[in-house]
Amino acid sequence: MPRPRQGVTQANLLNVDRYFYYMLRDNRLFTDSSIPGLSLQYDAKEAFKALPPINWKNESERQLSMAERREALQNWIDKYVPAKKWQRCLLTLRQHKYRKKQQLKRLDISLETHLTIKLLAEKQHLSINEVIHKLAKSALQKICKNELRKKAG
Repeated sequence: MPRPRQGVTQANLLNVDRYFYYMLRDNRLFTDSSIPGLSLQYDAKEAFKALPPINWKNESERQLSMAERREALQNWIDKYVPAKKWQRCLLTLRQHKYRKKQQLKRLDISLETHLTIKLLAEKQHLSINEVIHKLAKSALQKICKNELRKKAG
């Protein structure tokens, strides 16, 4: 059964807002290179800029302005955002939430390093994460032992 349609909520407002800000900034909302796509991109950017700002002065004003921005952002999404891009936004937010909860970090490594670690992981029947942790922990222990010897000697 598919997920029920989720809109902009108070809980995800700032994340959805940031997601579409960067989509518009990088011209990734509309991938059609035709003139109507460019016109729609421009209209969407201008409409996004016109959304009511959030007033951070005090709690009551912040709550009211966030509710106003949430409603305006939902209307903006309904008007300008294709269904596939909205689903991609929600997927990205779920991935971010999961990674934060699991305390996962991304690491960029070269293809050669990845293939080496992957082969090592397969040979040891471990995950790539477990291999990196095992190697790093071992190296750190050796460094600490050497430092202790230098201080004692």
